[in-house]
Amino acid sequence: MVFVKIRFEKRDSFRVSGFAVETSLDSAVEDIGYLWENHEKKLLNLANGESPLYGIMWYTENHNYFYLLGIEDNDNSITDIINNISNINGNSENSKNSENSKNEIVSVDIPSACFGIATIPEEMDGIKAWTQYFEVELPKLAYLPDDEHGKYFESYFDGVCEFWTPVKKVDQIH
Repeated sequence: MVFVKIRFEKRDSFRVSGFAVETSLDSAVEDIGYLWENHEKKLLNLANGESPLYGIMWYTENHNYFYLLGIEDNDNSITDIINNISNINGNSENSKNSENSKNEIVSVDIPSACFGIATIPEEMDGIKAWTQYFEVELPKLAYLPDDEHGKYFESYFDGVCEFWTPVKKVDQIH
């Protein structure tokens, strides 16, 4: 498995708002698929071609993780628009049953960091690509994911998928 390109970039903090679900490896395909099927078009319309879609992951308890599908929202304007759309469609943001929880609006702040960024070929399986990237590609370059940061994400823009991982040089890890 070969990545097209891996680069490193410092990025300031930013906020992403969208729809999220807590999932596990067992249910990730179904849960994340639901988010993409039901929310991708409205998020792309809100982004208006100016912002990538983000798939952000962070770990929770018991080997589960949250996955948020969203767009940049540094001024919280997108959150207000999404809330209005959801209320018009009858999806209360406070609903907690299993189907409506996938319609819950969530905002997450991504702290500033040095990120390892891998451009992923379209034909690659996402889970296998993340595993290869974390366990093989980054260590080959003397970097490891910064677990203290905890926010890993995919960025989709103009048909290109990139994996963004906060990283530390191996010699900086104590």
